[in-house]
Amino acid sequence: MQKPIMKKIWFPWYRWVLLLLALLAASLVIWFLGPYAVVGRLRPFEGAGMRVLFIALLLAAAWLWLTGLSTNPIVVVLLCLLIWHATPLVSFGRHQPFGTESSASSQFASCC
Repeated sequence: MQKPIMKKIWFPWYRWVLLLLALLAASLVIWFLGPYAVVGRLRPFEGAGMRVLFIALLLAAAWLWLTGLSTNPIVVVLLCLLIWHATPLVSFGRHQPFGTESSASSQFASCC
């Protein structure tokens, strides 16, 4: 008779504890191994600001998921960051329309 009561009490905390341990492990991996991650010429986690932002987005997504709210805003922000950092890699033959970050930001500013 005691086991079902203990299971009901422990299960919600168990989920939170496992999620916090996973977030801690992911944050440590992003912080310490992130600068070594390379995709083509792109180093997405080279700067500390990007690593902090990505860890904060992970924490926000976990909080939204645990509280039952929609995680769509986090997905939209992550897609925007992907587009911002991946556009310098786009090329048509030898022509790179978004060759550097400065040209990408100037083209973004000119269209808005």
